[in-house]
This record gives sequence, C-alpha cells and structure tokens, in this order.
Amino acid sequence: MPLPDPERRLRRILLVDNDRVIVTLLRDALEERGYLVTPAFDGLEALEYLATDHPDCVILDMVMPKVDGAGVCRAIKEDPSRRHIPVVLLTATATEGEATLRTLGADACIAKRDIARTIEDVTETLTRLESGGAVPESVVGGERLQPRQLVVELLRANQSIAHLLRVLGEGVLVADSASRVTYVNAAAGRLLERGEAACLGMPLRALLGQGAAAALEETLRRLARTADGATGDVVLPCRDRLVRFTATHLAGAEDGGGAVLVLRDETAILRRIEELSALNELSALFITVGDQASMLRLVMERVVTLMRVEAASVLLARPDGQALTFAIALGEKGSAIEGQEVPADQGIAGWVYRRGQALIVPDARNDPRFFSEVDGRTHFETRSMICVPLKTRRRVLGVIQTINRVDGVPFSTEDLNLLGAIALHAANAIENLQLIQELRAHSEGLVGAVRARTEELVEASRYKAQFLANMSHELRTPLNSILGFSEVLEQQLFGPLTERQARYVGNVLKAGRHLLALVENLLELTRAQAGTLTLSPSPVVAAEALQRALEAIRARATAKGITLAAEVDPTVTAVEADPERLHQILLNLLENGVKFTQEGGAVRVSARLTGGEWLEIAVRDTGIGVKPEDSERIFQEFEMGDAALSRQHQGAGLGLALCRSLGEMHGGRIWVTSAGEGQGSTFTFTLPLRQGKSAPRP
Repeated sequence: MPLPDPERRLRRILLVDNDRVIVTLLRDALEERGYLVTPAFDGLEALEYLATDHPDCVILDMVMPKVDGAGVCRAIKEDPSRRHIPVVLLTATATEGEATLRTLGADACIAKRDIARTIEDVTETLTRLESGGAVPESVVGGERLQPRQLVVELLRANQSIAHLLRVLGEGVLVADSASRVTYVNAAAGRLLERGEAACLGMPLRALLGQGAAAALEETLRRLARTADGATGDVVLPCRDRLVRFTATHLAGAEDGGGAVLVLRDETAILRRIEELSALNELSALFITVGDQASMLRLVMERVVTLMRVEAASVLLARPDGQALTFAIALGEKGSAIEGQEVPADQGIAGWVYRRGQALIVPDARNDPRFFSEVDGRTHFETRSMICVPLKTRRRVLGVIQTINRVDGVPFSTEDLNLLGAIALHAANAIENLQLIQELRAHSEGLVGAVRARTEELVEASRYKAQFLANMSHELRTPLNSILGFSEVLEQQLFGPLTERQARYVGNVLKAGRHLLALVENLLELTRAQAGTLTLSPSPVVAAEALQRALEAIRARATAKGITLAAEVDPTVTAVEADPERLHQILLNLLENGVKFTQEGGAVRVSARLTGGEWLEIAVRDTGIGVKPEDSERIFQEFEMGDAALSRQHQGAGLGLALCRSLGEMHGGRIWVTSAGEGQGSTFTFTLPLRQGKSAPRP
C-alpha cells in the first residue's frame, strides 16, 4: 500500500455505501469526532461528487450497485489530480483477498463486522493515516468477519449481477468443460426458443442440433488450447434465425473450465448482406446480358431463390397499353401462362400498372382487385403476393410480382423494398435494351442509306472522271492543232508577218499553252481521284529535284524581280518518289509562290528530315498570304483563296488540289500556314523516304 503522509489532515470525508443504516450510524459517529461527512449511496453518485470536489479521504464499500468500490478506487488512483486522496475500503466478502485489494491502490482495508467494531476500526485507521502511523496491509478485522454478514453481502452482489444478466438484451449462456449448459438468461432462451429452466444441464448438441453444435464445439476446443479469456465467433442457424455465438474460454482450475457464450440475433443483418450481394449480382446481369428475355429469366430465377417464394412473374405492357403479357413466369405452373395476356384494367397487376404504385396483398382471395382467371387456368392457388411496377422516369413498362412465401410467413415491408429495388434496375435495363434495339435498327437504316448514297457517289464520280477524261482528250486534239499552226506562224515558215500579226500569234500561242496546261492538270487530277494514275517511284536526290524546279521557274521570277533561294539540310540525300510527280508538286507550289508574290519579293524552298523517316519540303513566299478560313478550302478543286484572285491572276484552282492528290498517293501530306493577309505563306508537304508509310497528320 502507499506510504502515509505525516502532514495529512483528514477532516472532509466522502462516505460511500449502499447500506443506508451503516451510512447513518458511521456518519454520526465520525461527525461526533469532528469530521465533516458527505454521504453517497452508490459508486456512480460518488464519481459524480468527485468530479466537482476533492475530499480529504474516501471510505468505500466494495459491493455496490451501478459502480462497485473497486471501480471507484481505480478511478481515483489512476487520476493524477485525485490519486493523493486516501481511500479506505470496507468489505464483508474478501477475507483472503488482500493481494487483490492491494492491486487497487487502496490505502487501507477494513472488514465489516458489527457496527461498533466497524466504527472503531474506521476511526483508528483515520487516526493512523493522519498521524503517519503504520497502517496494516491486511484487511483490518478480517479474521473476525461474521459468516452471516458474508452471506448477506455475497447474496447482494449476486442479486445485482443476476438482475443485469436477466434484463440484458443479448443472450448469455454458460457451458462447462463437457459442453453442458450451466446458465442461460432470458434473452438466450428467447433466441433458442426454449425456457431458461429447460436449457439447464442440456448438452449443446441437444440444444442446438448436431450440425450447429459440432461447429460450436470445434470453436470451444480451439479456444481451450489458448490462453484464458480467448474469444471466437461462429454464426449458426437456430430455428429460423441466424445467431452469432461469441465464446470466451474459461480456464478455471476448480470447475475444469468451460465457456461463456454471448448470443446475438444477426438474421436481419445477414439477410441484408445477402440481399445487397444479390442486388450487386443482379446489377451485373442487367449490364452484361444483352437479350431481354434471357436477362429477365435469370433475374427472376434469382428473385425466387432470394425471396423464397413459390412463383414469380414479369408482365410487360403491350405497346397500346391495353393488355399485360406474361413475359416470364416461374413456378409450378409458370410455363402454362408464359405469352398469355391479361387485361391492363383488371386484377392486382393491372391496378399496379395503371397507378404505378407497389402493393403487398396478404390475402389475395379476399381482395376485390384479384383477377382469379389465371389461377383458374393453371389450378394454382394465389394466397399472398407482392406486386411492384416496372417504372422508369418516363413511363410504366409493366409489373413484377412474387407469390406465396414458401415458409408461409407474410410478406414484409423489407420484402417490398427489395423487390422494388430489383424492379427499378429491371425497368431501366429493359428501357435501355429497347433503346439499343431502336438505335440498332436506326443505325442499320442509316448504314443502308449511306451505302446506297456512297454507291451513287462512286458511280457519279466514275461518270465524272470518264466525262473529264473524254473532254480532256477532245480538248487536247484541237488545242494541239491550234498550238501547231500557231508555232508555224510564229516561226514565219510560210512568209513574213507584220508586227501586229506576230504579236497576235504570240498571244494565241501563249493562251493555247495555258489552256493545254489546264487540260493536262484536269486530266491528271481526274486520274488521281479515280485511282487510274500510277506512280513509278525511284531514288530522287532531293537537292537536284529542288534545283530543277527552281530553274524551270527562274525566268518568270526574274521577270518580276523575285529572288529565288534553296536551302537543303546536309543530312537530306535521296527520297523514294516518282521523279516527274515530285517535280510537278514542286513546280506547282513554286509557280503559285511567284504568281502571288509582288514584284521585288522572295520565294524560298527548303528541305529537311523530320521524324527520322520523312522528308519535309517547304515553299515560303512573301506574297499576299492566306486567310485562316481559306487554309483548307484552297486545296479543293476549282477553289482559290479569294474570288478577286481568280480575276487578277490566271488559274482554275486545280494546282493545289493536284498537289494534295499526288502527295497523298506518295503517302504524304500537304498543308499551308500563314500569318494572315499580306504576311506571306508557307506550303509544306512531307514524303516518306521509303514508299509504304503513311505520314502523320500535321
């Protein structure tokens, strides 16, 4: 025990005992000796007092209701702000428990004898604590305890414990080492559906049944191999319930051990877990099963198992809403009614369908809404049912109904909520499947229309290509004659021409050559688009190809005072391409650059490698530029950047379209960038170094 403090003055005493006679007598005796005594009649009242005031000493009875003396003593000694308060324990039950009492930290222990001796022992102990005298470590007067007083205190303690166990909401069952029931409280008796007295002495196997008891006894044997106080859980079926048994092993030497079992009814919890698991499983079915009939059949089979019913069905509304059709019907007579219809304005199903409200019908035969013709056809007896609407946000699609619980128990609100949740998922799944079918049908119609339109366009393109090819051929024949005679006249092979005649012949020759170039471009473009133009790829030195194109355009550039320049990256060597088609692309781009660049401007062509496998050629000019909205349009045939340009500059808008077609035939791409009008333009195209690759989008 703690050493006493010689400076202590113990005047204010908190006296705690549930025996009001002892409190009165002891209080009077102590107050006659100058002490100020505050009474408390149970441990909880004492703790409430200690929370607001600290007395000089606490005298505690060990056996009390609510909180016993041991609990109050621990609360005092484990609190740093109160542990200095001396605690004197009064006990009538612990004659050999000094060691146990010392572990509580009490400063003294006094046995309850007759009241006079108890008062004498208390005052003497208080005097010793005040003066610093030695306080006995054993229970003062314990050797003289009266047996009658011991019995009274023990009975009082047992009565308190028995009352707590009797009113406890959880079941408590005690079994000995031979698995025989030695105690059962009222809650356990209710769970096991047996009287408390009938359970006593009964082996667990007889009480729970062979299968359930075997699992519980295995748990008890496992716990017996562990330390005292070890616990284990097992959930067992008891009648129509699922009960969790939490066993705590008792390794008492005197009684040979055993176990305390706490019983909890977890039927509702486990049932809810089963329902949630089933809903999760059904959600997967709603998503993964694409056929409506298969999906509904799988769902209803799961519903029959989950809700433990004799029959279940899904009725879907006809498009006109006048009848409900048994889409799925499960049960003994289900196959006899699948596909049959019932009026949508009759019966419980019709009532639920029309109002969109769920129903529990405990006695279908006596319900005026019941439609008995279906039972008449199948010779099936409908006793009770749940019917819920298959309802989406837009409409009611039909109903789901379950009929007759197998165990005969009436349908509950929980059953209604479960079926309602399933119906909600099912309705959305049905609507989604219907929408998918409608979309599929619409898509198939669109595909057919697109296919037909594509065939029309292909045919029109073929006619167009043929027409343009024929026209080009027909135009070239007279053009060649015009150009031939014009060249003869220009060379004055049949006699001299006047100055005006020579100028006119020159104009005819120039216009004819321009027209021939247009016809040639149109023919090339037509052949490229029709897929009849072929390439003859071979290694082409990029630098030489650029110089060749520049030389072809140099005279025109010089006439406008335009500077030409080429810049070739030294790493660029050869590219696999059709030499003439590559020359055609370069010549078209350079001609455009010279054409749309004002006098004194500049046109520069460059070549570099990009991405390791691509040749990128760019033609930059300082000309009129390209509007952002025209950057794609100018690559279409017969298009130019501005309507005014077609009047100011010669051209039919075929050059860039031909460049794009020829570039794409090589596996490349072409695009334009420009800072805007008057800011010049850069036309860039890419070609694979080796044929067979497709260029990435710019």
